[in-house]
Amino acid sequence: MEAIEPDELYRLYADQVRRFLAARTNDPEVTADGVQEVFARALSSLDKFDREGGSLGAWLLAIARNYVIDQARRQRVIAFVPIDDAPPESRVHPGVDDIVARRTSLLQTLGMLPLPQRQVLFLRHLAGLSSAEAGTVLGRSPGAVRMLQNRAHASLRPALEAAV
Repeated sequence: MEAIEPDELYRLYADQVRRFLAARTNDPEVTADGVQEVFARALSSLDKFDREGGSLGAWLLAIARNYVIDQARRQRVIAFVPIDDAPPESRVHPGVDDIVARRTSLLQTLGMLPLPQRQVLFLRHLAGLSSAEAGTVLGRSPGAVRMLQNRAHASLRPALEAAV
């Protein structure tokens, strides 16, 4: 693997790692510490990165996932933040109650999905990873990622159809 400078690595992937950690913690300090720890771990083992095994971004997210799991074990808390209820209502625009009700329904449906399905949806749709990259992060095959994604979509379809 050609050498990559630490500042270049950070510049390219820090935002992605920060978003990943922020979605799983509810504490900006833990997120900031996590970003630093992920890059420290990555730099100390950069020579072990196998380019054939996936992208550098997916590898960094796998390190971030392990960091979240380590933190959860230390604190004996759930590693993934549950999906919140509806946001506070705003009466600025007419029809906002309908929008809030639809969003609440969708969030409740997302919250009922099994954790692996929620993780796959996050990685595929919000983080923009391919099936192979998401598989690297989750320790699953690309086929298993696609299967989880299809099952999640099938479970969400009724809620999405009701929301439109």
